Amino acid sequence: MQWTRSANVDITSANLLPAMKSYLRQPQDWDDTGIVDAAEMAIDYIESTAHITVFDATYVYRLDTLADCIRLPRPPLTAVTSIVYDTTATTGITWPTTEYDVLTTSHPGTIRLAKDKELPVESFNVVITYTAGYGDEFKTLAPDIRHAIQIVTHEFYRNRGEVDLLRINPIVHKLQTGDEFIAY
Repeated sequence: MQWTRSANVDITSANLLPAMKSYLRQPQDWDDTGIVDAAEMAIDYIESTAHITVFDATYVYRLDTLADCIRLPRPPLTAVTSIVYDTTATTGITWPTTEYDVLTTSHPGTIRLAKDKELPVESFNVVITYTAGYGDEFKTLAPDIRHAIQIVTHEFYRNRGEVDLLRINPIVHKLQTGDEFIAY
């Protein structure tokens, strides 16, 4: 199993800079690059620690063979674009969407064999292309994710990369567990 991220939302197109400048109370333009860098580090940190996808992204997930239940990394799953596999006789066979169900509400997102359907007799070199993420604009993200981005960006910006993990880990842990935020 191997996955790669093939497309990301650009921080500027997500309207993150104005929100971060407002949160940081930094109206001047002289340090926009520093704010963007801190926001990108914060999002990377949140995604890698909480194992989620903040802004919409496209992933390519590779498997050796198809299975009746496939859990996709980096939730939340929004859609499966395609499932392509090879057989010894043919390459690049697209698995019909009528053969499987996509569960976007499960965590992580899951692909499962549809009722009364069977897996192909032979399949290997499976490539699943899917999208995941909470949205493509900062203002449309859930409040707890926006708050986590703001707090972690603040830590990275204020300390220029050196952060107090004891301060921000409870925030990110909340995204993993769904617990209430600890007062900050």
